[in-house]
Amino acid sequence: MDNKSFYHTKRWKSKRAFILRRDGYMSVESRRYGKRVPGETVHHIFPRDIFPEYQLADWNLVTITSAEHNQMHERSTGALTETGLELLKRTARKRGMDLDAILDRMARSSGLVQSKDKQRDEGPSS
Repeated sequence: MDNKSFYHTKRWKSKRAFILRRDGYMSVESRRYGKRVPGETVHHIFPRDIFPEYQLADWNLVTITSAEHNQMHERSTGALTETGLELLKRTARKRGMDLDAILDRMARSSGLVQSKDKQRDEGPSS
């Protein structure tokens, strides 16, 4: 299902409303730094085009501001930025997930950046 279709479904609208209520309509990213900032965007930590199995998982969805969302993705390509990758890594570690397998899956998917740590481990490409 493409993004436009997905974001208009009843399931998504209901899930989005639930996540906003769960997070108190406040940005969880700002809360990490002791700030109380209203959030209006529900962000998929694990991108739904690569990890569709997590697209409606509560743990994969967080409330953030539009500006923070723009910091998580390259807006022109949709690729995760280093900020977005750091949130993904923190979440994966917290859940005890295999981070190498996750990064490998992301690297195989076009349009998503690879972590600098992974690139450094692999060395320069020839």
